[in-house]
Amino acid sequence: MRRLSGSGMLWLRPVRCKGRQGVAGMNQDKDQVDSKRPQPRARLLWIVIAAILLGGAVVLTLSLVGPRSISRGERPANDWDLTSPEEQDMDSGRLEAMMAYIDTHDMNVDSILIVRHGYLAFEKYGPRNSASTPHKLQSVTKSVTSLLVGIALDRGLIESLDTPVTRLLPSYSPVNLDARKEEMTLEHLLTMSDGLNWREHDYPYEDPRNIVALMNQSRDAVQFVLDRPMAYAPGEVWAYNSGASVLLGAILEEATGRNLLSFAREALFDPLGIGTIYWEETAGSHYQTGGGLSMTPRDMARLGSLMLHNGAWDGRQIVSADWVARSTHAYYPAYNCFGYGYQWWILPGGQGFQANGLYGQHIYVLPQADMVVVATASLAEDSVQQIDGLVHTFILPACTDLPQEPQRETYDAHGLTLEYPGGFCLEDGPIPGRATPSDASGIVQLRANTEPFELVLVLWHALEGGEDATDFLEAYLAGLAETGVEVTPGNSGESQQDGHAMALRYAELKIETAPVPSLTGAWICPESGRAFAATYLTAAGATPEDLLAGFQRYLAGLDCH
Repeated sequence: MRRLSGSGMLWLRPVRCKGRQGVAGMNQDKDQVDSKRPQPRARLLWIVIAAILLGGAVVLTLSLVGPRSISRGERPANDWDLTSPEEQDMDSGRLEAMMAYIDTHDMNVDSILIVRHGYLAFEKYGPRNSASTPHKLQSVTKSVTSLLVGIALDRGLIESLDTPVTRLLPSYSPVNLDARKEEMTLEHLLTMSDGLNWREHDYPYEDPRNIVALMNQSRDAVQFVLDRPMAYAPGEVWAYNSGASVLLGAILEEATGRNLLSFAREALFDPLGIGTIYWEETAGSHYQTGGGLSMTPRDMARLGSLMLHNGAWDGRQIVSADWVARSTHAYYPAYNCFGYGYQWWILPGGQGFQANGLYGQHIYVLPQADMVVVATASLAEDSVQQIDGLVHTFILPACTDLPQEPQRETYDAHGLTLEYPGGFCLEDGPIPGRATPSDASGIVQLRANTEPFELVLVLWHALEGGEDATDFLEAYLAGLAETGVEVTPGNSGESQQDGHAMALRYAELKIETAPVPSLTGAWICPESGRAFAATYLTAAGATPEDLLAGFQRYLAGLDCH
């Protein structure tokens, strides 16, 4: 496996959303509508497209730097048993194809491990990495912290999930204390529904204005987080908050009366046979439970196996099965169609769950495949979906004992039926200016978190009379260009959709510095009284034939009346 700088794969930046709001949260300033635009309805359509294409990058995880704490535990003599992929019902050819893909696309992947049926079926490392090399976990640390909270609750060291945070941290006196902050509980911290005014993604993590950087510069990270004013009532909104994870670490030390690392070693790491770990600290000498843990990929696999087996390891219940079930339930919709549990990300389509860290650190737990996948990497911040793509495109299809026919799911609402592959991310929302999607207007966005990237957008709007598919398409593309997306039109063509003539136009969309090939079609559906537009985008290098095939593949399952 090569470890090279940069990545050859393009990943569009999806909309950052709260829950199922989708595009509803975009700028809806109607006063700036161009009075010269001949198709005001078309303008609504391209506003939606542009906002999705130009949405901010989803940054799921966090890296924090502080003084290192070192823990050395004994590794058991009987380490992972390494077998061939075929012995665990996996096709080694597909896995080698994955390695070739990583090499061809210069992906900075440092390790990939696959544990299947309890055996290490696949293990590869990049340069300067090996089975004994600890790797920075980034926000995978949050999921480990959640496990420790579960153990503390199992042992009765914490009263309940409903205990207020102010009671769990009695030595702190938060400023801005109001009724909402007093209602904030342990469970709110675990699910990141705490309600604190914490906008972690306004600035890059390296920017000193980032709230995490401000926390690190404070005298005490726990006090800094507790002093934040409330923006919402606890439980009202999900918002990514690494500060909430830092509070969990402080709560554990208060509840156990012990150094956090000492408790973690006795309660979790030693029983699992986890060896040398490093755990950084943050301001105020608190362990960085939001992102400061380092361990080897094999030991990451131990944590994944513990979760796969409902909290049991080698015949011993380390954490209760009830806690594992609670932790991996989706309490709130989060990013990219993922749900959020107790510091664990829940995969779309019921596939399983994962711990996720910045730059490509992952522990996937896939119960239906009896599999744990571990990856460590040094990817760019905006490449968070690349490892997901490897799992869905190469690793799961390599399982020879699983059904290989792609599962299909169906979106059926507002007079629109759209079939799409199972596990893909589908979100619907209103056109800006409308409260909710309806039979009159709306948008569906379908995104494949696989390699290569695919994005499909289907929009509809009530007819206003005299619409022509070609004019509708041209107005749409012209409006898209006015939003700042550089549009280089290509060839035009014709097709049909549901028996209606459809105007087609190939175009290259330049998003930031990356050219994205696209194909857009527009058609009029008198039966439903609506006009439709659909856009298909995929990775750079796609030919017109590739675009047409992908476009037709998705529209084949679309009925608009």
